[in-house]
Amino acid sequence: MGSRLSALIDAIYNSKRREFLGRDGARWGKLGIFYFFFYLGLGGFFCTMLAVFMVLSP
Repeated sequence: MGSRLSALIDAIYNSKRREFLGRDGARWGKLGIFYFFFYLGLGGFFCTMLAVFMVLSP
């Protein structure tokens, strides 16, 4: 039981490699920047389609 809990805690935060859920700070930063621009583009696409469909509506 203790070794399972220790392995789980180590998988969540590995203090030896300074990783949280398998990623270090730089990788979390890159992922955050990617998703920021991804959702920004998705929101822009949604707003554009909404504007186009509002113009087409009689």
